[in-house]
Amino acid sequence: MPCILKLKDTEKIIARVRGGTVGRARKGPELKLGKITIVKDAITPGSYFGDEIPDSIDIIKLHQDEVLVLPEGAKVLAYSDKYEVEMFSIEDHLFCIQGHPEYNKEILFEIVDRVLRLGYIKQEMADAAKASMEGKGADRKLLEAICKNFLKGRVPAN
Repeated sequence: MPCILKLKDTEKIIARVRGGTVGRARKGPELKLGKITIVKDAITPGSYFGDEIPDSIDIIKLHQDEVLVLPEGAKVLAYSDKYEVEMFSIEDHLFCIQGHPEYNKEILFEIVDRVLRLGYIKQEMADAAKASMEGKGADRKLLEAICKNFLKGRVPAN
């Protein structure tokens, strides 16, 4: 079966199509650089995460919906203080990330400015989103390595 790496909102489509439940975020929207906690027990060392599995990953988060119930056979690979499912996999051919490993500071700021200008968020949320990136950034190199390893078929043995 082919490997599918999910970025952006298709993780919600995959979850729904595979029997999961998706809905509005129970704890509200997120627009910031945030930390996701890795579920180390769910990841085999040497898999697409590499030999050293990190405790957490910083990733740009921009969403207001979430996977509420995972589809059968799916396992949570990461969570946060706001969302129970930040990253999940189904067997060894579907890998889904709620956040945006493809975004950088400039993209986040452009989105923040646009949604503020359109009236979708308040100034306080815009300021907090930009402040979350002060002096730090997403773990883009690590996220890129994880995604490439997955696409190359370096998957868990369990």
